[in-house]
Amino acid sequence: MVYLEVKKKRKKKTDPFPINFGEIMKKSDSKTKYLYRITKNNFGSKFDSKIMKYEGEYLNGKWDGKGKEFNDNGHLIYEGEYKNGKWDGYGKLYDSFFKNKLLYKGNFKNGKKHGEGIEYNSFGTVEYEGEFVNGKHK
Repeated sequence: MVYLEVKKKRKKKTDPFPINFGEIMKKSDSKTKYLYRITKNNFGSKFDSKIMKYEGEYLNGKWDGKGKEFNDNGHLIYEGEYKNGKWDGYGKLYDSFFKNKLLYKGNFKNGKKHGEGIEYNSFGTVEYEGEFVNGKHK
């Protein structure tokens, strides 16, 4: 079971969490503990064990708009646009092991490569440039 600790209560379970700017919202279950800091204009950060996991815009409690996502080591793995908590729009995907090594830049839809994009190999040279559909080369 997941608990969200906030200073105020929601009227309905479907309502967004009522967080004031600058407040910290804690989400924890038996396996993970997260901290959220919402600043202004629905911009905030998500931390897991003191490591930032996400920094960017929120809408109704989900990642939405421009943001950056980080792996467990704090390395950037994605920067770009989000919709409903998933990669959606233009973005850049980075290698999760090698810090800041670009793997892909282009369009995403529903969390997958979709539309025009450029895929890079581990040496940084272009592997594929063109159209992607549901994460695959067209």
